Amino acid sequence: MQLNLSAQKIAILIVIFAIILFTAGAGYSIYITNTKNYLAGSPPKELTQKIPAKQVPYNQIKPPALNPDDAFLIGSPSSTYGIIFYGDYTNPKSNELLKDLITALEPYGDLIRLNYRFLPKTTDEGDIGYETAIVSECSRLFGGNWIIHELLAQSDTKKLNKSSLRQMIQNASLEPEIISVCQYNTTIREQIGTAIDTAKGDGIDEAPFIFVGTEAIPASEATTEKVLNAVKSYVSNF
Repeated sequence: MQLNLSAQKIAILIVIFAIILFTAGAGYSIYITNTKNYLAGSPPKELTQKIPAKQVPYNQIKPPALNPDDAFLIGSPSSTYGIIFYGDYTNPKSNELLKDLITALEPYGDLIRLNYRFLPKTTDEGDIGYETAIVSECSRLFGGNWIIHELLAQSDTKKLNKSSLRQMIQNASLEPEIISVCQYNTTIREQIGTAIDTAKGDGIDEAPFIFVGTEAIPASEATTEKVLNAVKSYVSNF
């Protein structure tokens, strides 16, 4: 069978075919956009809060400013000299160094403030380092004293898990229900996670990470002797 199509009909068929191709292409593009990309202005909440870690030369990292929620193990915001200790309760070196420094800094009295901040390895939900940081902060906010911090800093890191953490809450707190509710409060979890991610985004990469004044001492260099030498230099040159 032979088709006799006029030039006009051929042109119409070409136009129709082009429209079909264009429509199919547009539909596929919309499908890909909706399934593999996020609409502008509507990224997932966790992406807007996540701050990627980055590597920064340690001598270029500046200590963070004080804020009203800071936790002080020694001294107060009005103390003359400032030390910031980024710790991880699941890191034995972090716990041991913190204990040594608190003892060694006692002779300075209120002249020195020791500000403790959390720096677990990750802020992944369920990670024991992250969970201990949250429980510790809840204890500080609602426990009257910071007993869970003391217990975590002295704990056997090899035995630290979700079960032992729950038991610690029960044994240490007069209001274990309040601590448990706080532990799963979305706002508190996001605030702590954001603070940790911000520190890592600034190059504060691993605990124990210490600022003595403006001098950054990373985990690879952090020893009691080095920190105390930095403190002596800081105090004498202030």
